[in-house]
Amino acid sequence: MGDAVGKFLYDIVAERLKAQAADQSALTGRAKDLIGLAAVTTTVTGVLANDKLFDVTKGSQPVVFAVLLSCGLLLTVGAGLYGMKPRVWYLSPDPLEVFSTVSANLTWPLDSYYASVATGLTQPGIVVTGKSALAHNDEQLSKLRRAIVIQVVGVAILASSGLVVAWQATR
Repeated sequence: MGDAVGKFLYDIVAERLKAQAADQSALTGRAKDLIGLAAVTTTVTGVLANDKLFDVTKGSQPVVFAVLLSCGLLLTVGAGLYGMKPRVWYLSPDPLEVFSTVSANLTWPLDSYYASVATGLTQPGIVVTGKSALAHNDEQLSKLRRAIVIQVVGVAILASSGLVVAWQATR
């Protein structure tokens, strides 16, 4: 490879890893935020439906809303916990692997070391069995995105059911 080609490849891979790390951090934070939103929604619904503000007698609300509230809460919290589950990420080259590669190939030009690291992270089967490190990270991000979508659906169910319960309590 030319003097700058390996460095160029490494820089491209490094930027991709930075983007994956930022996405991972943002999505995990969003999962935590939605759990907090579910807690607030259930608290407000409980206060509104309780006799502290309105006269709601036992059995005056249709059971379907209690089921919907429960489902919304379970979806939101369950998907949030799934989203926050510890996962394996490959966001940087393994220093021991880089050291052993450099030690075994002391005569390589600097460009070749960069190219070796970039290849290790982008080629299937080198860092992760059957896929590249970048593809593995993308798969983990996809799981987080699905969890967020499920949480949003859960919060929507929770909030809309809570509004209906509150509306019925004021009639």
